[in-house]
Amino acid sequence: MPHTGMNVKGTALLARRALLAQEFGDEKAAAIFAELVQLVPYFQEPVLASTAIPIEQFFKLQDELLRRYYKNDPLQYFHYGEASAEWALVKGPYKRLLQDKSVARFAEHGIVLFRTYFDQGAADTSLDDGIIHYRITGVAPPYRHPYLEYATIGYFKRGLELLGATGVSHKRIEGFTTGAAQVHYQIAYVDPAGGDVGR
Repeated sequence: MPHTGMNVKGTALLARRALLAQEFGDEKAAAIFAELVQLVPYFQEPVLASTAIPIEQFFKLQDELLRRYYKNDPLQYFHYGEASAEWALVKGPYKRLLQDKSVARFAEHGIVLFRTYFDQGAADTSLDDGIIHYRITGVAPPYRHPYLEYATIGYFKRGLELLGATGVSHKRIEGFTTGAAQVHYQIAYVDPAGGDVGR
């Protein structure tokens, strides 16, 4: 029977494996992933970049990784997101998003990037006096996991830095981690093209 809940694209798992290899080395990363697969047997089957992974299984894997190797600190999901941006925007499939050096264009791509990874919910971005408002809405209660909030914001924040923005910082207005039904962050930056400075 096909999975009818929320899914995440296999690209997210490939980025995580790249992070493990970068942080622990190839051999140790392979051992860590083999250990995680024993705990979350879904991943015994090969996962391609295009695979639709049931997000419950993905969250189980991420939570085990967090518990065993990152002191069970949910804020490490920001780090996951930043590392995913490094992989996807520098070495991976979305390099073209950094080519025109436009913060406004990259902010628009934030909507597409969310939809590229997740098949439920939606992201929305808007620029207001030099600050990017990033929102995630439409995610059903069972899937309002800290990963979705922190990793998405970490990814977007690091993407801005890779674009050339400086002084990038974020402020949570509301989020899944505070019991809200949506995520809303303000992301301040200095435009690499010499435009507005986020406040």
